[in-house]
Amino acid sequence: MEGAGDALAGDDVKRLIKEGGGIRECAKRLERDARRAPYDHASYCRAALMQTGAGRYGRAVRLLRDVLRNDPDNAAAHAMMGTAYAYAGHHARAAKLCSRAIRLNPRLPAAYHVRGKALARLGRSRAALRMFRAAVRLDPGDYGSYEGMGLALATSGRHARAAACFRKAVAIEPRAAFSMMLAGYCLGRAGRYEDALAEFDRAIEAAPGISFMHYLRGVSLSALGRHAEAAASHEAAAEADPGNPSCGPPRRSAAPRPVWPSRGGTASKRPGP
Repeated sequence: MEGAGDALAGDDVKRLIKEGGGIRECAKRLERDARRAPYDHASYCRAALMQTGAGRYGRAVRLLRDVLRNDPDNAAAHAMMGTAYAYAGHHARAAKLCSRAIRLNPRLPAAYHVRGKALARLGRSRAALRMFRAAVRLDPGDYGSYEGMGLALATSGRHARAAACFRKAVAIEPRAAFSMMLAGYCLGRAGRYEDALAEFDRAIEAAPGISFMHYLRGVSLSALGRHAEAAASHEAAAEADPGNPSCGPPRRSAAPRPVWPSRGGTASKRPGP
């Protein structure tokens, strides 16, 4: 079951959810089917993936423990359990499980990706960066690891290099508005306000309802001396999220405020480990 981490492709997931009446019902059905075949590890892992997606992390962990009880050196199962723990907020345990998965199978990109996310949340930006680099070496199409690499670089103040990583993420996934916004943020921090403005315009076109994108666009416009346009962007930010105090009027010549804390992670509500 070494490939269980890829057991369900995106189209398969959509089909199963549609047929099963929603992700939770689908997860329950897959778990019920898996329990009928206790030695079919691939079925257990499919059910665990779906339970993780449904937010039932405890159920996912129990399914994967059953797999590891019979197959303790199953690298994919360790990585998937690490993913469940990461989503549940147990980042130290997630990092440890993914480290075990990497020792068992050094060519499992998902293990590097999840370990990188967990290490970033633990404030270990340099170690996280190494994990994301390893992930993209194994899977150059992993836009999430380019995004993680960008966050790790930005946290350590290397904004121009971070922006390049976010742009790579967008080149792989053109709808990645979050990466567009972060590319703009990093370009703004590097003083490249025209380039930052172009990224914010793309991000807003992709996801017009996110207030902080309008706010950051206004900050860049203000830095360029285009204060009337900056005020209009501020108004758009306030309309998108009237109760958000962070979307106040941008200060003249101000650089964008940080999007994430100084030691890893982001202030975004984006789901994921």
